[in-house]
Amino acid sequence: KMQKALSLRVDAQASRDALTCLSGFFDENSVQTRRNLRTTIEGQNLLLHQEFVDSFGKLEQHIESLDKIVNALEGACDRASAQLRQSKSDTQAILEKAASLRSESKAIDEKQEVLSHFLSRFRLNEADTQLVRNGDRPLDEEFFGAFERLQHVRKNARQLLNTCGQQTSGVDILHETSEILEASYERMFVWVQQQCRGPKSSIVAQAAAGEGEASSQTILKRVLGLLIERPVYFNHCVRDISRVRRQALVQRFFEALSHGDSSGSRPIELQACDPVRYIGDMLAWIHESSAAERDALKALMGRAARAEEARAGSGETQPPEA
Repeated sequence: KMQKALSLRVDAQASRDALTCLSGFFDENSVQTRRNLRTTIEGQNLLLHQEFVDSFGKLEQHIESLDKIVNALEGACDRASAQLRQSKSDTQAILEKAASLRSESKAIDEKQEVLSHFLSRFRLNEADTQLVRNGDRPLDEEFFGAFERLQHVRKNARQLLNTCGQQTSGVDILHETSEILEASYERMFVWVQQQCRGPKSSIVAQAAAGEGEASSQTILKRVLGLLIERPVYFNHCVRDISRVRRQALVQRFFEALSHGDSSGSRPIELQACDPVRYIGDMLAWIHESSAAERDALKALMGRAARAEEARAGSGETQPPEA
């Protein structure tokens, strides 16, 4: 031990550090203290270890507290992860439902477009229905336009029957529009009857070129051209028009006899003393009036005559009743 102690170098850094540490608690250099130096150093070492352990106890408490926090965070993360997976599952179901709804919406839009196109071709709208059925409205371009659209709808329905084999749809459309069509023909027939009676009969009586109201005469021509499809109505109208024009012609003949005609010629009865000239003037007036009447009736019935020719050319052989 003496040899070991003598071999120590007191000027070494380790020795100086050991002596410095020893001076901190070794304050009395006596025999007793030197004998108890080892015990004192071991006690000091134990004290240091105790302080070290105490210090790590506090650290352990902090670590345990941190562990609890970490565990709580882990639980929160697990719950958040579970909720996220559930939300993802729910979102996926919602996305699939949305995609399904979009597909259904697209299919519905396509069906709606097809239905709208079908209705535009095979159904008369409410406004046009009121136009052709409302007897309080006059017969004007709006009426004839609505009537043409009604005929177009029925033509499409017949094509549907002939080409597509849609018997039920075609028959239903024809049945639905037949009542409207008959009401339209009846309304036109009543209008002609009104023109042939009362003050309005002058329109029919003055149907020669350049006389009467042009708009009413045009409407009368169009109505007769349409009524050719209904021989019963057409024949009644022709008889009423013939009656009115016959009465007007007889009235003009009497006026020509007694007062002269509208051209300023002298009354025919002034020639009564000369039977030959008297009869000749009457025959001349009748010849002239017959030609004018033929031209007037041709102008009045021209549309109806063309419609009858077209109907005969299409293979319909049933003529109007005389």
